[in-house]
Amino acid sequence: MRMRVMTTIFVFGLLGCSDANSRSVSQADGEWNLSLDPQAPLENASPAVAVIVSWQSGSRGPSDPILIEGEIPPASLTRYAEGETTDTLAERLIPSRSEGQANALILRSAQLLLVGQLYSVIAREGVLGKLVVGGDIGAGYLERVWPPRDSILATAQTIYCGNSAPRQRNTIALFPGGATAELHPGLDESGLAVGYCVRVVPQVSDGRVLQHPPRTEEYAFEPSPFRVGLEQSQLASEACFSPEIGIGPGCLKVENGRAIVRGPSAPTLWAVSSELGWRTLLLREDSSFAFPVFNGGSDLRVNATVFDLSGRSIESSVDISGILPTARVIINEAMADPSGPEPAEEWVELHNAGEGAAEMTGWTLRDQGSQVEIPPTRLEPGAFVLLVRGNYVGGVAADVLPAPGTALIRLSQLGKGGLLNSGESLSLVDALGQVVSTFPALSSGREGVSLARRNSLVLDGDSSGFASHGFPGSSPGEPNAVE
Repeated sequence: MRMRVMTTIFVFGLLGCSDANSRSVSQADGEWNLSLDPQAPLENASPAVAVIVSWQSGSRGPSDPILIEGEIPPASLTRYAEGETTDTLAERLIPSRSEGQANALILRSAQLLLVGQLYSVIAREGVLGKLVVGGDIGAGYLERVWPPRDSILATAQTIYCGNSAPRQRNTIALFPGGATAELHPGLDESGLAVGYCVRVVPQVSDGRVLQHPPRTEEYAFEPSPFRVGLEQSQLASEACFSPEIGIGPGCLKVENGRAIVRGPSAPTLWAVSSELGWRTLLLREDSSFAFPVFNGGSDLRVNATVFDLSGRSIESSVDISGILPTARVIINEAMADPSGPEPAEEWVELHNAGEGAAEMTGWTLRDQGSQVEIPPTRLEPGAFVLLVRGNYVGGVAADVLPAPGTALIRLSQLGKGGLLNSGESLSLVDALGQVVSTFPALSSGREGVSLARRNSLVLDGDSSGFASHGFPGSSPGEPNAVE
């Protein structure tokens, strides 16, 4: 209750802020004043902001105020005054929601505003004022991780994470309507991810569409709206088949020093933790993810908290018996469109992401039209190796040189006449004919830019786990940095 009173005082304090933080527009029947929440000069607005339009008692408020990106063409302003929204204006319209108060109106953007961008607040009567977005967003920015932004289902709680987050429980006011929510640090009651994530639990469940305040305890929330309540039925658990074991609503199996989790037939958010660390993963329906479980041969307890689209959670734990070090060789990166001559400067990078050494004798690399045998090679844990053609030079034109000490395995060919720039699937096959790793048929679309795994835990079948490499275009012999 005390927090609710404090919030009200803060808002009305903004309505009377000084000229440095507001601008006035004079009209025949009164004066409209613009100010911001969180309080700041109009020339340095927060990217997560609410615009407050206030006026004197006895005057009328402006008609249909909206937030527009950039300057307003005079013709569009005239048409808006006449009750029409032009296509030009519609293209620049920022999705916003409003709430009327005594002698004031609060206009809240439903998306984060762009740093350095000018925005105009207009009404049927004309331009009410302008603001420019600065970079100040408080102590930290909390991005919404659950439910997804495009979810239209009502939810009993939302989850936000960032580089830092509030560590204490609190009560916050939601917008509009004055409903409150409880802010719970971490992802569960055990304290998982305290200081990085928070759960916001609305104290209403009537289906209203609400937003978090622009800033709480110097932390800014992503402003995307959400609907409160419970709408989805409880998640059904998947049937697990040996060697899988049940974990939450999904199934887990251990393979090559990592756990592979198969999720349910509905989107879920997973928070998994053990003495090796914790991570959160958004799982689409009927998909899987992996995380490391090698613990030096010792047993390991894995905890999982799983959230459905309505914000309900399921907590469970499984014990994994100690596993021996094992190799896990993956196709990690591929350069099909080098800046240098093709196919001479093309390459495929292998990485041993496991804990044991790999003896690659009798292994082959296959593409859509050919296969080539890889000479006997021992690949130590954590090591990288490049598969290249016999005439490969490296570092030609704008191509990145392989990292010092990176082994080069020269092959008679790499792909049938070279790797296709438009993308082709690759397979690494061991001496027994078993597929060790695959790489999807994707195109980077840019010369000198490789395709790369986002990280070594990405499953081969997850095409979203592969992307164009970030600057400087590739990282032969080193960890990837994707866009």
